[in-house]
Amino acid sequence: MRRLPTALTQDQFNALKGNINHLEAACIAQCVQRTFDVVNVVSWLFHDDTISAMKNAFGRTYHAVNQGIYTDLVMKNFDVDSVAPRVSISIDFEPMKMLAPADHLLQEAGEDAMPLIYCFKHMYEIHREWQQVRDVAKWLDINATAGAMRSIWPCVLALVPDKLPGSLHQCQGQRYREVPGIGEWVERLRSTTYTIASALLLPQLDAAAKIDSSIKVWFNYSRERVITETWDRERVITEMWDLV
Repeated sequence: MRRLPTALTQDQFNALKGNINHLEAACIAQCVQRTFDVVNVVSWLFHDDTISAMKNAFGRTYHAVNQGIYTDLVMKNFDVDSVAPRVSISIDFEPMKMLAPADHLLQEAGEDAMPLIYCFKHMYEIHREWQQVRDVAKWLDINATAGAMRSIWPCVLALVPDKLPGSLHQCQGQRYREVPGIGEWVERLRSTTYTIASALLLPQLDAAAKIDSSIKVWFNYSRERVITETWDRERVITEMWDLV
């Protein structure tokens, strides 16, 4: 259950979360350079003998498993910072006509996989920017009134549909109240406003977040980080993005 009272209604809050996730996915889809395909990724993560054996077994089993989920990838030089989350991927091996190898057959991504590692780093940099957007939205929702949230962080109006019932889009000055501790959030308010405004200017925004992909990527967080960096305090939430 969400803490009450809050600036946004439950429907408004859910819409805000969905739009933030959508904009983040669009930024990753359009801004992260990918110079590889699923064949490259598989060759970087599995030995040639493993790939050959899985291809030979394709079409010869009664229950074929073509989808593999691999958590906590081991990668050289993936040192974005000391609190970087673990990287996990989901791979659809159907396009390569092979079965999904067991996770213990996953090998360390080495120097030849640097294009993939750089891609993960860029994804994580964008993800951190949107995590800050989530932090600001969550803090204002809990600590500000609807009028104060609208006045202090006007970009929120672009993330919450005005057709939803509530007072966020209504000009009711009496709902404004000074927000204690707002001084500590000024820099984050500015940077997140830029993040949101830049994303809204992306071309083909809707199409960017809906790429049909054989590989999806997400970051895993420990439960300790969930308390401060996700929407839900009870369970781990991760967003998933298309890779190639």
